[in-house]
Amino acid sequence: MDCTPNSAGQSNIMGVGGTSAAAPAFAAMLALVRQSTGQRQGQADSVLYNLARTSPAVFHDITTGNNAVSCGASSLNCQQNASGYTFLTGYNAAAGFDLATGLGSVDTAAMITGWSSAPLGTTTTQLTLSPASIQHGQVVTVNATVSGASTTPTGTVALVAQNSATPPAQTGSSIGSYPLLTAGSTGNLSLNNLPGGSYNAVASYGGSAMLSGSVSQPVAVNVAPESSTTLVNYTALDPATGATTGNAVVPYGFLVTFTAQPYGNHSTTTAGVLQPDGFATGTVQFTLNATALGAQPLGIEGTAATTASVMPTSANSLTAAYSGDPSFNASSAARSFTVTPGTTTLTMASSATAYTGLPIPFTVTLATDSLGVAPTGVVTLMNGSTTIASATLLGTAAGQSALASGTATLVVSDPPAGSNTLIASYSGDGNYAASTSPGIAIQGKSNFSLTAPPLTVTSTHSTGADTLTLTSLSGYAGTVNLTCTLLNSSSAAAPPQCALDPASETLAASGSASPLLLVFGAGTKLPIGVSAGSFLPLAANHRRLLFTLLVLLCLLTGIPARRRSWRAMLSLFVLALLMTAGVSACGSQGSLISAGNYQVQVTGTDSKDATISTSVTIDVAVQ
Repeated sequence: MDCTPNSAGQSNIMGVGGTSAAAPAFAAMLALVRQSTGQRQGQADSVLYNLARTSPAVFHDITTGNNAVSCGASSLNCQQNASGYTFLTGYNAAAGFDLATGLGSVDTAAMITGWSSAPLGTTTTQLTLSPASIQHGQVVTVNATVSGASTTPTGTVALVAQNSATPPAQTGSSIGSYPLLTAGSTGNLSLNNLPGGSYNAVASYGGSAMLSGSVSQPVAVNVAPESSTTLVNYTALDPATGATTGNAVVPYGFLVTFTAQPYGNHSTTTAGVLQPDGFATGTVQFTLNATALGAQPLGIEGTAATTASVMPTSANSLTAAYSGDPSFNASSAARSFTVTPGTTTLTMASSATAYTGLPIPFTVTLATDSLGVAPTGVVTLMNGSTTIASATLLGTAAGQSALASGTATLVVSDPPAGSNTLIASYSGDGNYAASTSPGIAIQGKSNFSLTAPPLTVTSTHSTGADTLTLTSLSGYAGTVNLTCTLLNSSSAAAPPQCALDPASETLAASGSASPLLLVFGAGTKLPIGVSAGSFLPLAANHRRLLFTLLVLLCLLTGIPARRRSWRAMLSLFVLALLMTAGVSACGSQGSLISAGNYQVQVTGTDSKDATISTSVTIDVAVQ
């Protein structure tokens, strides 16, 4: 029991039992033994068993009682006593050694007196070390031999660099522990890890069950410091995944830990792994660019570390300067790396997938792997290469439980016609990289399609016609205005011209139409008021009749003279009809169209909504 008054004068009783009391009490007894003998105790249980055999007064045997404790009724070796309580059984006191009380209670005074006289065999330890004056990291040959009075010693010998010449002689910095061979010797050891400085080295044998410990005579050692090299590394941690990297490029917002390991220049490598010739002590001063990160102490394995806060995107240089110690001279090293814009992931969602006459909202979310500042920039909604809408990103900086992120809302009041896949694009900023979202399919305003096959004009004197197909899509109904443009005419001496027949078509929902694309030469006379790219709104059958006659005339005039005499009257008749209609083509002198390959683009546009438009490109071959 321990009764200690508190500040108010009140006393509290604290009960302690079992090993919580026995272990520290016996440790205090052994400390008294150490103080009395001035020697290390080595394996103390060997001496205790010898004392119990040769000096029985040291221990007072306990023969009654047990160390039973309460237990659960269903647990092993648990029984109920006469009073109805359950206790652990099987550990009862008895004469001599038992599992409940061991050797018995200890007479501390008798144990201290008898410790030195316990009948353990004496030993003598000898140490040889050569050369005794070296530079740190150089190899010395060490041999420790233990001689026993009655038997060959076994166990290990510790090589110790003494802190001072005063007892206890075996205290100090451990250089290493080495096993004794069959002859009681360590054999010749080649060691390169003797610490720097001037000191005495001793070999300390801890003893065994039959033999006492002993310490060799000191050997004076002088170890000068060696040149060192500081190895600098860094590790970047992805806060989103926990993955680490040591690449020369670090994404913005990663947590970066810098490490430095000074090592002696006598160190070796095995399979590319550094084998240091001792662990450096002291401190390492870390400097990032021109900013001091502070001095960090070297740990027990000779490394120091520091963690940098989130760094801006730039090229960086980390310098680690080691202070030096008795074993290693000072050294420093630098490591370069680049912080690049952090990776981003963009996602987009919409509450609607089809245009119903109401604006369509799109919600865009930007995710990062960053512990840094809030992302900035612009989010753009794209249909292919066409910008539909844009908005400023609303960024949020990283917090204790969340990474940096951003959101934007874009509203589209007039989506592009037809079925389109829209994507969101983030512009990025100085800290975060650009990214693009997966696409969302949106059905816009109803539209129409425009298709046409390739067209071949069989003669440079001919005029050609291609049948277009105009088809309503998604229930489109309305009037479509048609125009045509020759795309590649700059290199031709006499490029073709084009017109559409008719220049507009009215489509019913789910309906279709078949206008004509007319291709002709510059010498062709069209009806009054008509120019290339347009056509008079004549009745469809009249337009087609005129064009058919024009083509027929071109074919007839292209036949060699000796073969067309029988068709002369027919040609004159067709020509007369065409001249009456005001159309002339296929002049008898020179080509109306230069031979070659051309492309004509036909565009259809809704007469009321110019955003509803589509085009088709037609290959035209003039032979």
